Amino acid sequence: MKTAHYLEFKTGSNPTGTCIGGRPAETPTKWPWAADDHEVMGFSVQICVADLPFELPGVRWIQLYQSIDEGDDPMPVVVVIRVGEQTKTGDLANSHPRLEEHTVRMHVKDDPDVMTDLTEDPDGGRFFLSKLGGVDPWNAESENGRFLGQLHEGSGDLDFGGCDCGLYLRSEGDVKAVLR
Repeated sequence: MKTAHYLEFKTGSNPTGTCIGGRPAETPTKWPWAADDHEVMGFSVQICVADLPFELPGVRWIQLYQSIDEGDDPMPVVVVIRVGEQTKTGDLANSHPRLEEHTVRMHVKDDPDVMTDLTEDPDGGRFFLSKLGGVDPWNAESENGRFLGQLHEGSGDLDFGGCDCGLYLRSEGDVKAVLR
């Protein structure tokens, strides 16, 4: 069995932990997008690595940013903030205007080691909910890297253009977002 932390979203602010919307605890000193694009990128999600059900050595935060312009590509840009990395604090990232602030409460459950056949498991749909860790419901680890978790669209007002967002740790040490 694999341990999964299923996410429950509650309206409210938690800038020092796993949260949706609002402002991140800290930001990188250099953004992964062009300076001209900074005004259209909004903070969406912050995952506190200490909250993860597995080790991710050297990483403090995983943050997702998305375009704030309606109709733009919903694919989030992943920012990984590492332990010891120089960062900035304060009001340095745009809050995504369509996301209400949410705190995250985690419920620990066991997932199977391998995704079940949904035709044989009437409760298998729960594996597609927002969670950190657990089984990859898309069985996509081989092509994308190690499954870290997924965010279900609609949870906490998240908008991924009708998709869910899977997060994968790649061999290079970066985190890849995949919309499905």
